[in-house]
Amino acid sequence: TFILFIASTNLNLNRYQTPGELLTAFHGADARWRTFLGFAPPQIRGEMLMTILVVAATAVAIFFLAKRHPVAITATYFVVMSIFYAWCCMHPKHDAFSRALIAQPQHNGSARDTATLLRYEADYMLRTGRPDAARKALDEAAKLGQ
Repeated sequence: TFILFIASTNLNLNRYQTPGELLTAFHGADARWRTFLGFAPPQIRGEMLMTILVVAATAVAIFFLAKRHPVAITATYFVVMSIFYAWCCMHPKHDAFSRALIAQPQHNGSARDTATLLRYEADYMLRTGRPDAARKALDEAAKLGQ
């Protein structure tokens, strides 16, 4: 999973990837992905490290407290997270571009998405030695007219 995460910058994750393609993409990825806080801007690395330490310490504390008081910890977590999610839903933050996209009527992209996924499926079928199944998927994509 970690190799896929790093390699994803060089891959189309909707398509089937052979193990060789995955490793090639991993080796071709920016080397900063393989370092701790590699892509973090230098001016906020301290804050990020502090956040990581606080979250880790909180997780350890919850782990040990949960052994003694499992119901109380679970209930507290449930209540706190419910309040947090409710607060997030009541305070949506959208920039002007996002608000314009939300307000604009959108066409149904289901047929286009289905055709694209069928083409990816056909690619997978070809790469795994099933040309008849690939042809069927391509024919079905063509019927969608996309």
